[in-house]
Amino acid sequence: MPEIKSAVANLKKGGVSNYIKGFEQVVKISEQVPTDLKDCKSITADVAKMESWAVQFKNHPLTMGEKVLKNLVSNFKEVDDNV
Repeated sequence: MPEIKSAVANLKKGGVSNYIKGFEQVVKISEQVPTDLKDCKSITADVAKMESWAVQFKNHPLTMGEKVLKNLVSNFKEVDDNV
């Protein structure tokens, strides 16, 4: 999927703005996953978890964005070293 490659590329570039852009792309991708994987019965529970996670961002973008930004800032060195 080109969307995944783009998200990973943004995360690998590093820096807060690229992390935010990459993370936004991951959220968008996760919203599409349930539809893409609807016939995969063995991962139904995992898909449901991803769907729930994505819905949180859709319904509460500011609250969730704050949490992500706070965690990114708190763990920036570790995140930057591992991406």
